[in-house]
Amino acid sequence: MRRCCKRARSLLNGAIQQSPILCDTRQREHRLPHRNDSLGRCGNHSGDRRATLKSCVRSFQSCPRSRSQSWLSPFRSWLSPLPFTLRRSTAGGCSIKMVGLELERRHKEPPLAPTFGERTMMKRTLFAALLAVLWAGTGPTVDLAWLDAYNPAITATLYAEEPSTERVIWWVAGDPHVGHGSEAFPGQHLATAVADVNELGIADEAIMLGDLVEDRAAFSDIFVREMDKLKVDWTYVLGNHDFDRTTGLPVLSPRYDARTVQGIRFITLSDEVSGSTDRNLVMSDAQERWFWEELATHRNKDTPIFLFTHQPHPEFGKWPQLQEVLDEYNIVAWFSAHKHRWDIRKDSGVGFIQVNIHSIGGVREDYLSSFLYLDRTGDTVETTVRFRNHEKREWIQVDGKDQVTFTVDLASD
Repeated sequence: MRRCCKRARSLLNGAIQQSPILCDTRQREHRLPHRNDSLGRCGNHSGDRRATLKSCVRSFQSCPRSRSQSWLSPFRSWLSPLPFTLRRSTAGGCSIKMVGLELERRHKEPPLAPTFGERTMMKRTLFAALLAVLWAGTGPTVDLAWLDAYNPAITATLYAEEPSTERVIWWVAGDPHVGHGSEAFPGQHLATAVADVNELGIADEAIMLGDLVEDRAAFSDIFVREMDKLKVDWTYVLGNHDFDRTTGLPVLSPRYDARTVQGIRFITLSDEVSGSTDRNLVMSDAQERWFWEELATHRNKDTPIFLFTHQPHPEFGKWPQLQEVLDEYNIVAWFSAHKHRWDIRKDSGVGFIQVNIHSIGGVREDYLSSFLYLDRTGDTVETTVRFRNHEKREWIQVDGKDQVTFTVDLASD
């Protein structure tokens, strides 16, 4: 405790001569440059940085109000490394503003110089603020109103700012197979999963990765009805079973779009040919043209991309063409379903992370899906995939792991 106090006091006893001061006499504003500040001018001064600073010091010393700032002398060596502004108001008084610290001094009348008692109180104020910096670290706002014992009033507030983290969570599921013969009634598995997602209450959005129904358009209304029970917005892509077995037409409109989530470009693609004809993901000419145009806008690799499809990349109809130009894009992860089993590989051998999720219904009645967590702090997104059993309403492990995490860098975003 005593050692900290001695250290704090020694920091406050520096000399004003060690700190270059910039002065704009028209605005009555004096600014100490940050070490990274590229400021190269001051008032009517110009020239190189060193000459400018010397000229500004002379301007400050000759400024008729500069002597009223003499109470700051003991503190300049401590404050000089900080972005720091000293402003003299026309109504009297002055204020100090810097990153994290704000001190304000108000006068009933504009005195030429503060009294000894006022100087002492300002020293105590800055001393207390420095101790708060040393001890509080990441603490909340510190109000030093208890020092408000003299006239003029003296107040100080310390703000400790932390980088904020924003979280977005997507429910990523697939293969509900509404109308499959394993269900007690059409939509049973999907209804169970939706109820669990709502009860958890953590999802912000949801996407269903294909095989929404079991080969019949009549089941599409049940699928939409159950999905509409979600308390969040949702979307879907079509899979190889999402075509009526009689007409061969898609049971719902094929969806493909792109949006930016936490700085990451989400691209969703739909199958547009019945699985009875081709089990691979086959796009229409319009969707294929749109897909290549969307990728072309990110050819400089400045934006990370997540792809969402029903079939995994080996069964993506245009995979050979995409693989040839894969190095031109920043495809970070590819989310898919279709296999009715977990298949998650950070090292997929093709340059992106493969996330193949299990099924809600259909071939295996496991009520399984995943949740995608996107935690963005500045230019970094910490991405986490967790696994859920909706029937048992519990988190599960996959390959002995509770979750899979990877980091997405947005530095060039």
